[in-house]
Amino acid sequence: VSTILVEEVIVSTEMPVATDTAIKYFRASPNPASDEVQLAVAFHEAHDFSLSLWNTLGQNLYEINPQKQAQWSQRISLQTLPAGIYLIKLQVEKEVKIGKLLLEK
Repeated sequence: VSTILVEEVIVSTEMPVATDTAIKYFRASPNPASDEVQLAVAFHEAHDFSLSLWNTLGQNLYEINPQKQAQWSQRISLQTLPAGIYLIKLQVEKEVKIGKLLLEK
């Protein structure tokens, strides 16, 4: 999977999140990425959520739906994907955050 940009994400730093949100932070690092990316999410309290990776053609390349988590982190391999821009979508309840990931080979 490639680099992910979440809303106003800046390379390898926490993305700013409004105070009235369920999301504490959403990270994708490194960004830009080459072989793999570490995705990390934290919420103010435990939530079911979905996290997916999309290419610019609108194809869903990866999706995970963890149950009731307050914090979650996972390393994703991007080795089979071509260089380019990918989108990471985080959805918790009705809240959706989109980030951009840059994959360099």
